[in-house]
Amino acid sequence: MRLLALLLLSLPTPATPLPLPAPAPPVPLSPHLQSLLPSLAAAHRSDVSLSEARFYHGPATPRPAPAWRSFPFPSPASADVDSRAPPPFGRGDLARASQEPLFTLAECAAVVSEAEASRSWRGAAPHASYAEAGGASFLPLRELPGSLAWLNGRALPEVLLPAVAAAFPFLEPEQLRVSAASVVKYDARAGASSLGVHRDGPLVAATVSLNGFEEYDGGGTYIEALDRALRLDAGHLLLHPAAVRHGGAATTRGGRYILVVWLFSAALPMPRHYALRRAGGLLAAALRAAPGGPFRQEALAAAAAAFGDALKLGAGEEGEAAHLGRGQALLELGRGGEAVPFFEAALERAPDNRLAKQLLLRANE
Repeated sequence: MRLLALLLLSLPTPATPLPLPAPAPPVPLSPHLQSLLPSLAAAHRSDVSLSEARFYHGPATPRPAPAWRSFPFPSPASADVDSRAPPPFGRGDLARASQEPLFTLAECAAVVSEAEASRSWRGAAPHASYAEAGGASFLPLRELPGSLAWLNGRALPEVLLPAVAAAFPFLEPEQLRVSAASVVKYDARAGASSLGVHRDGPLVAATVSLNGFEEYDGGGTYIEALDRALRLDAGHLLLHPAAVRHGGAATTRGGRYILVVWLFSAALPMPRHYALRRAGGLLAAALRAAPGGPFRQEALAAAAAAFGDALKLGAGEEGEAAHLGRGQALLELGRGGEAVPFFEAALERAPDNRLAKQLLLRANE
């Protein structure tokens, strides 16, 4: 147990938190779950502090609301897609696409130019849910000083925060914080042309198109609940709940560049999100440990219990991650029969999840 306690203290905070934002957890809570809330709230406060040290936060510059193309969640609700709006969003809040560019071509070109000059592109992290199906390259904006200064000095206060507040009036712009920001490149010539369907988090994904349609074919943000890709010309902005399943549609010619900014709220502690992130960290650490060793078994058991806590806090209501994680931990513990219902629940929420399919086959062997 001492090794596990040390692990819990040393788990890193990922740049982009795991999925499934939500408001307060369901009540009443057991004494055990009540005892977890202070540490989950502390994780949220830590993310707020980290964001405030890196990115602009504060008042949004008053400006006219953009004209949007609005996309609602599908009706009637379907069990096999994201047909229910995750809190705090409503049925009309699946996506917003600006009808006019919100950034100039010169601003967009400057970000692309700095990114290409850095030569520091990297692929998706190996553990990412979309890594196998992907190929897109990423570059965190913190490594691009000019673009980071532009984001903090103009893009956030003058454009992005006002736009998010206009699109989703229940979100206060002064409370919004950036969890991460990255330039993403899709390059058909290099075979790095798409990104598999996945969930981000914890609240809003803001995507700025950085180059025009004349430079590429295909592409766009595929949103599973729409069953289509939304293609935006240079300077346009797409907003959607980060927890809905989405991906990068294949770019078939040329190269496509986007800037993605992930936002969360200092006013929404989201305990289920942090419970899920804690469980995911435990499972990742267990899977890195030597097979058959006592630490691996101890960490797997702790991960299974932690995913159970996340489910009790409501993390399974809008996504598959908590079900899949608990099933995987149980399967690695040799309890395949107990894991089967969790894989089945994951596939009900995400029928195309390849990992869930593979693990379900193993559990049924």
